[in-house]
Amino acid sequence: MNRIRTNWKKIPLNRRLYVVVGIMATLIACELVILTLSMSKVSSVRAFVGGEALWSKAQKNALLELKRFERTHNEKSYEAFLNYLTVPEGDHRAREELMKAHPDMSVVRSGFLQGNIHRDDIDQMVSLLVHFHWISYVAQAIDDWAT
Repeated sequence: MNRIRTNWKKIPLNRRLYVVVGIMATLIACELVILTLSMSKVSSVRAFVGGEALWSKAQKNALLELKRFERTHNEKSYEAFLNYLTVPEGDHRAREELMKAHPDMSVVRSGFLQGNIHRDDIDQMVSLLVHFHWISYVAQAIDDWAT
């Protein structure tokens, strides 16, 4: 430790300043990269939570329309039931395609779009699933989604 201190004192002051500023600039750049990546992942998790809300709402509304059709035998209720089912079907199609070894991204995108996921969120959601599916709570969410 004394040797490092002695060698550090031998370096001219302006070079020591360059070293310190260089180290600080490198640390700040690393923090900005990490911040950008973490915000992207938080945004994709937000998109998944929003997608789950859309899926749940569509499922609930489909059931209500099916019950209404049972009571009234009105064809519009049955058509509404089928229309509400398109959201969970799209999400299911996207998930099934993503679980393949080589997913077709056009199928994934069309499935998420059918599930009313905003087109700007789809790539981030796919990135989250592809790169972090092995993390326990992400894997649990995927299993719950499949169920």
